[in-house]
Amino acid sequence: MKWDYKLNLYRNYFESTYGLVNLQFSENIDKLLVRNESLRAGRRELYLSFLRDHYPQDIGLEIAQYDRIVSSLFLVDRHRAQQIFDRLQIRLLQSDIWIEDEDTIFRALKMDERDVLHQLDRTLTEWVTVNVLPQETLGYPYIWLDLSQFSEELIASDVYYSILQSAS
Repeated sequence: MKWDYKLNLYRNYFESTYGLVNLQFSENIDKLLVRNESLRAGRRELYLSFLRDHYPQDIGLEIAQYDRIVSSLFLVDRHRAQQIFDRLQIRLLQSDIWIEDEDTIFRALKMDERDVLHQLDRTLTEWVTVNVLPQETLGYPYIWLDLSQFSEELIASDVYYSILQSAS
């Protein structure tokens, strides 16, 4: 599985680059990596199987979240991303895994403008689930965007349809 490889890659990278031995992530990194891979690949069964084996007590909540996200997950180029950020007034994103990973899914967060700096500061020392400004992602040719917190706005606007048209 790709996520197993990534977990070792993360540990090796942070150990060699930052001298961090026995790196402990604040989140269950294995769960985050499996969910990320299964969302991007559309492989719900991969995540469900992993949850059954490692987190059976979390299956109901995790699969409900998975289903909500997968219906609002899009791979977009930087130009489309900028249009979405502007149209939906997205002020903050949160990475699901390490922000430098090309497979990161950025969750668009609903937030008042006055709260953005505080929320950025909250994750400054984190390795995963890091808050970033949308502009910070525009250097990537493509990004994965989770717009599940904006599902009502997507339905009521032309953004959803323009995303679907650009994907086909």
